[in-house]
Amino acid sequence: MSFSTNFAVSQIDTSRNLAALRALEFHVHAHMFMNPTAECADLVLPVSMPWERDALRIGFEITQEATETVQFRQQMLPRFGESRADYEIVLELAKRMGLGDQFFGGDIVAGWNHQLAPRRHSGRSARPVRRNALPAALRLPQILGYADDGTVQGFDTPTRRVELYSERLRQHGQDALPGFVELGDSPSSPGALPLVLTTAKSGFYVHTSHRHVASLRRKAPDPSVEISSVLAEARGLATGDWARLRTTGAARLRVRLNTALDARTVVAEFGWWEACESLGRAGGPVEGHGTINVNAILTDSLRDPISGSVPLRALTCDIEPWPGANGGRWSNTRRFRLTSAQPQGNATIALLLAPCDRAGLPDFLPGQHVVLRLPDHPQARAYSLTGPARAPGELSLAVRWDATAGREVSLSREIQALRIGDEVLLEEEASSRSPSRAGGRSSCSPTASGSRLL
Repeated sequence: MSFSTNFAVSQIDTSRNLAALRALEFHVHAHMFMNPTAECADLVLPVSMPWERDALRIGFEITQEATETVQFRQQMLPRFGESRADYEIVLELAKRMGLGDQFFGGDIVAGWNHQLAPRRHSGRSARPVRRNALPAALRLPQILGYADDGTVQGFDTPTRRVELYSERLRQHGQDALPGFVELGDSPSSPGALPLVLTTAKSGFYVHTSHRHVASLRRKAPDPSVEISSVLAEARGLATGDWARLRTTGAARLRVRLNTALDARTVVAEFGWWEACESLGRAGGPVEGHGTINVNAILTDSLRDPISGSVPLRALTCDIEPWPGANGGRWSNTRRFRLTSAQPQGNATIALLLAPCDRAGLPDFLPGQHVVLRLPDHPQARAYSLTGPARAPGELSLAVRWDATAGREVSLSREIQALRIGDEVLLEEEASSRSPSRAGGRSSCSPTASGSRLL
């Protein structure tokens, strides 16, 4: 049984992980959301949201005072359907398996009292709590100093201190001092790939979760790989390009430049698989061709002999443009020809524009725009893109002009007066790649049928 995890994607070697999950005789998964791990389960139990259950948080971060703080979080919303708190699922299963005595008789409050009982480093005893009288916050100061016999309390080591020299490691035949040992998979190894790969999670998400949340996805819309500008120039890559990150396999990630990185280092985000329907952001396969899950192309065949740690930050790789994914972009100005003009509503006309150079066009997102001007015309104006956003053959714009506004000079008016075959200029903004990524905030469902005029 697994709880609130996505083991298949969050751990190295996704294909092996999926095969192991599918080979289980019976697998139960408990989670708030469906994910690739849950899809392997025979039974999925719905877990209630944090706001739908009581909880106890012991210790926070940042300061010593926060570490000593205990907070009771009261249920704020009614539960949805038949969902339960994950701890309720565990306690009820324990009771049915005859293990109730080892799980506080199925009473979560008894479990909380066990956690709050006086411990070696507690400054004072915590009084037993009751569900109907739990404190909003409780402070349990830690005594930092010396024990009654004068010895330092410290850590669970022979010296009670942080040990740079480990006597325990020496007793087990290992080096007592840390040292650097180059892995077999390193750029200096014969036939190895030339770059060093490290992986990291995005600060906007929790491991493999929450990429379906529009407010977060706007901040980090695509799986990214960071490289230096020197490496980008050497590999023919630029910010926003789709790159092929290659190890034993290949993953599809979007390039982001980081001037602080060494030219031999690549930093890839892990945890990607999920779509965000409200923003029209697609997900991706968790394994195989075109995967956006970097853990699908990593291996843990090499492990640290002492800790068992896997080389999430010590693998070799190479990077190059993803074939055919970055075509159609342009810089500065590009000429387009009007191929269609259809009225939409009382004052709006939908235009179709085809590139005069007959080259391809890039994908775009709902809400993105281009800057349009007419030849020999001083004005320029931004118009939102409409229509198909994946591999478009033409760009579609909706141009509105209100004849009652009384303006004698209007670029929109002149654009509406264009005839089939007339040419326009689409510019790239200085701060973006074409089309402009300043938009992308629309929340209209991309699967809705028919036209919408906003």
